[in-house]
Amino acid sequence: MSATVSVSLRPAGPDDLPDVRELDRLCFPPGRDDVEPAHPDELENALADGQITLAVIGESVVGMLQTERLGPEHVYLAALAVHPEHQRSGIGARLVRHFSDTVKGMSPRPSATTVTSPMNVAMIDLLTRSGFVGSRGIHAYFGPRKDRLYFQLKSRQLVADPDDRVLVPVAATDHLFDLLNADANAVTSVIKSVQGTFFEVSTFEVEDRPGLRADETSVSTGEAGAVLAALTFLLGFSLTITGFSEALRIFLLVATILTLGATQVYANASGSLSRLQDDQFGLHMKWGNLLLEFGGVYPLVLVLPAVFADASDNAGLSLATAIVVAILVLAYEVSPFSISGRYRRNVVFYVLAVITAATPVAAAPLQALTGRDTTWVVLTAVILIARLAYLIPAGRQELGARTRPRLMRRARVSR
Repeated sequence: MSATVSVSLRPAGPDDLPDVRELDRLCFPPGRDDVEPAHPDELENALADGQITLAVIGESVVGMLQTERLGPEHVYLAALAVHPEHQRSGIGARLVRHFSDTVKGMSPRPSATTVTSPMNVAMIDLLTRSGFVGSRGIHAYFGPRKDRLYFQLKSRQLVADPDDRVLVPVAATDHLFDLLNADANAVTSVIKSVQGTFFEVSTFEVEDRPGLRADETSVSTGEAGAVLAALTFLLGFSLTITGFSEALRIFLLVATILTLGATQVYANASGSLSRLQDDQFGLHMKWGNLLLEFGGVYPLVLVLPAVFADASDNAGLSLATAIVVAILVLAYEVSPFSISGRYRRNVVFYVLAVITAATPVAAAPLQALTGRDTTWVVLTAVILIARLAYLIPAGRQELGARTRPRLMRRARVSR
């Protein structure tokens, strides 16, 4: 089949059931150990739920991709089939690329997994070229002699040791499974040589996750302590200066309390880690990071131009200081180093970022217009609360956050 033929993808509907059944019959015949036919009513249910994508040439259905969303943290590639007359023409790769692009566009990004037979070398080659790694071997997955390899789409850059790669003949399933079931090994490629076809098994650098998390908690607690010390000093300074406005004092007092709260949340994260409650660690760190960012760091930075404007008689210098701070805040916002930058960015993010950066510039004019700092304090507080309210919901998590995939009993892949 020529790869130049135009292939398009579209969602399958109930009227496509005959074509889907025919693909299932051709690609997943019963009685074979390397493929698994659809369960009773599986195709009908998948079509009703919008889980099947078709590859078509003209009016002819030549391939299908069946996926299943198993909650917000897991997407499963249940079936990939290409009509025998159209195999090895790039249709399977097109469908897998569609699947991986869809997963990467989800927020939060879920884990994406599938299983295939170690005898299905063509499918394993396609998966590894599409960003999957085979991390586990599972004996008797569908029953006797129906072993399967468990593949996961990489959600982050894995670092393989170039000096620790093993070539395993595709027929040496037991040896392959022994290697995979050891820590940090994964199938990363299919190698074809004059001596035969081999699976490349690579050893990856092993992360000390408890140690990394302990380091993260320690650094975060140290940063919170530094911000708390700066806020406490500034608050004490404001209480000794008679000309300091009450609104700014209250603003600094609330920021100090919130930063202290972030420190306590980090302490709870450390306790969660020591009790190996991994599911709570990420939640604690998210709350701690957001409280410190928008309850401590931003109030400390944004209040400085207002304090300077209060103390200075030079309006031009006060405005210049505010503009410099605004530019620095905006640069930080759009950089990859900000806490909010760890979340998926959209129009709302950029609007809030620009408004936040503009608050220092508004301090001097509002003070001159009203004669008080109260309006600026209320405006800045509302903006920071809006930032927190936007990022705190449970559906939003930091990009790259990893979730624990579940093994599924059903997966059917063919090319």
